[in-house]
Amino acid sequence: MEVTTPIKDVISFNLFEKDLTEKRVGDGIKTTERKIPFTDDLKWWIEYFPAGSYQEYQRHVSVYIRVNKNVSVKATSIGVEGSSIQRLNSIGFFFRYRDLEKFASHEDLQPLFKNGQVTIKCSVEFLISIPVITLRAHIFESLNDGSADFELVIGSDHVKVHKNFLALLSPVFNAMFSHDTAEVRTGKDVITDFDFETVKAAIDFCYGKGFLDFSTQTIIEMLRFADKYDIKAITATNNAIFTFVV
Repeated sequence: MEVTTPIKDVISFNLFEKDLTEKRVGDGIKTTERKIPFTDDLKWWIEYFPAGSYQEYQRHVSVYIRVNKNVSVKATSIGVEGSSIQRLNSIGFFFRYRDLEKFASHEDLQPLFKNGQVTIKCSVEFLISIPVITLRAHIFESLNDGSADFELVIGSDHVKVHKNFLALLSPVFNAMFSHDTAEVRTGKDVITDFDFETVKAAIDFCYGKGFLDFSTQTIIEMLRFADKYDIKAITATNNAIFTFVV
């Protein structure tokens, strides 16, 4: 059985004021490609032209959303953070790219630059068909936090874990624990690139704590967390939605 679900992803990039004059018409800049979970290697990226993509668009910033294969999309949004410049499209469509040749004029952008740059944020809701499976996870379900000997610190929150278990799950953590690192000495690893909900959800899944209400977006972030730390207990299921059974 499959379900079609929207998967939202975001790419942000900094546009530098100097590029409006130093770049020539047709000089494009490409962001890093991002993979979309639950897909057959679907990737997307942004290509933007500070001086315009063609002569008829000069003195405008041209922005193009690119994908490596046809995909259904529910909505797109491209905007300059902290401004009223927003371009929205909420009609479902099937595309390989989306073009905004005149995303914003240089005249409109000039007052917005701070320290020589502005941030442009692009979000896309992809419509992805995903097979549904049921997983039963009960490993370490009876363990309590009292025996934990390591902490993952996320802002003012923390997740207690067992160091040996974490080392078994992740070659990255195993390497960390195999040397005299600051994390080993303090018993803590400070995580800044994922939020508390994501880290806790990923660790809870590995411990087999039967949560029933993970959102699709949380699962996507879990997969990115697992990819960074090479946690195959999570990434091995990256082609299916998780349905937990207690």
